[in-house]
Amino acid sequence: MKQSKTLDMTQFQNKKANFHTHTTRCKHAYGEDRAYVEKAIEAGFEVLGFSDHVPWPFEGYVSPIRMQMKDVEGYVDSVLALKEEYKSDIDIYLGFESEYFAEMFSELMEQLQQYPIDYMILGQHYLDNEVYRRYAGRDADEATLISYVKQVIEGIRTGYFSYVAHPDLVSYQGYPAVYLQYMKQLCLEAKKLEIPLEINVNGYREKIQYPNETFIQLAAETGNTFIIGVDAHDPSQLLDKKNYEECVSLGKRYTDRLICYR
Repeated sequence: MKQSKTLDMTQFQNKKANFHTHTTRCKHAYGEDRAYVEKAIEAGFEVLGFSDHVPWPFEGYVSPIRMQMKDVEGYVDSVLALKEEYKSDIDIYLGFESEYFAEMFSELMEQLQQYPIDYMILGQHYLDNEVYRRYAGRDADEATLISYVKQVIEGIRTGYFSYVAHPDLVSYQGYPAVYLQYMKQLCLEAKKLEIPLEINVNGYREKIQYPNETFIQLAAETGNTFIIGVDAHDPSQLLDKKNYEECVSLGKRYTDRLICYR
């Protein structure tokens, strides 16, 4: 993978596309890879990107929420085989969802560069490194908010990420002005680098802290582009028309800069 945006999402402006799809390899998703493709076709998607959680090369730690390096070859082979088999029905892309852990990122990319990966999306769940279990999406104080924004900005500056998944994952409960101050920095950098920000259907369905309407309004006022991400952990979630369309409506409430839907 070269150090540049691996896939420009704006080329799918007028297509129904989902680039946020998981597989059982991450240990918290369900269903066969083929089922995701078939449900995507049934739901009318023209483009499907697989983006399972990237396998960080941890030492002495086995993550409970992602595949291991030994699983990558099988993942790649499966997606590429489905891409060929269903090429007349849907366009399939191979990707990963990844955090940005600075001290390990170069090693990760060295291990992945042998594979024909089309894109990566940045989904920053943990701060510093997953090993420390500092999850950003739960009762975040100001220091956590600052760290989250800093890490996301550093991540998108690498040039490897095509968009930011659930950028509003951080769950800050303090002063609204503080939230706006720091998340504005994230929005400005994403706009500068032309990185879309996701409105996450899975979070909307589960009624968790994201999508955050305050953030969406802030990003819209900043001029950011939005993308709808199903964040499918089960093939049937690709058929969830109700929550998908409500997320589209949420984006349209604030902006017309919304891509990858039809």
